[in-house]
Amino acid sequence: MLPPLPATADVPAACGDSELRGACLKSCAVACEDPGFLQENVGYCLDNALVGRTPDMAPLTDAPHCAAHFDTAAAEPDAAESDAADIPEETDCSTLDRLSERRKCELAKVAPACSSTVSQLVGEAQLLVRVIDDEVSQYGDLLTRDWTDVTNQELLCSFTIDELDENYVIATENPAKLLSMKSRATDIQACQTEWEVFVRDNAATTGSDRLVDQVTRDAEDRLDALQGQIETISTSVATLENAAEIIVGIVDLHIIYCNPDGPTPPD
Repeated sequence: MLPPLPATADVPAACGDSELRGACLKSCAVACEDPGFLQENVGYCLDNALVGRTPDMAPLTDAPHCAAHFDTAAAEPDAAESDAADIPEETDCSTLDRLSERRKCELAKVAPACSSTVSQLVGEAQLLVRVIDDEVSQYGDLLTRDWTDVTNQELLCSFTIDELDENYVIATENPAKLLSMKSRATDIQACQTEWEVFVRDNAATTGSDRLVDQVTRDAEDRLDALQGQIETISTSVATLENAAEIIVGIVDLHIIYCNPDGPTPPD
């Protein structure tokens, strides 16, 4: 007997399965709308374009066996459709009726393939910044103060050993998530560079057109702003990677300087 179809609330749990998440992208896109699932699986959601989707993006699909697990699973395609899907087809842009369709088709052949638009790239970077900021916020002041300064002894001793132990667990329990965040940040940075080159090259050939020149400048400004976001990502990931080592040092100072039973109340 097939397992029952999960309710929407159970989709994030079902998409934690490594086989299902790879085969059932259409269904698991719903899971990426869940904040908890997104934080744990940001690389998966972004790499498969399951968030920030736009109408011009290719539709998501599910493998036939996904129907046993999700209501949203697509019907099994017939053999002819499956074979045709495996053969890449070059679109003849000149056969398209609408000007916008022809231009979109032609631009898609020369523009960076890493992101369909600058707007989508910026959106992905902003999402990743929020996820990493949420991760860093778990540590509060723990990673931002100079705990080697003896003048911070009162603040140091306001923590308990139990709190420090809990933070150490947080810092070390899921290194794969940090690596996924860092990898995605690197991909975004490389994509940004591709778009900068594309924007500059197009500006050089249309510089006499005031409208195109202005729009190009606006696009470059948005890409410049993205650079600051990428620096935030890199700094945050580095902070997380160093968290465990920093916490070890803090625990040592706490053992040396602080009351093991916790903060001493004032007289």
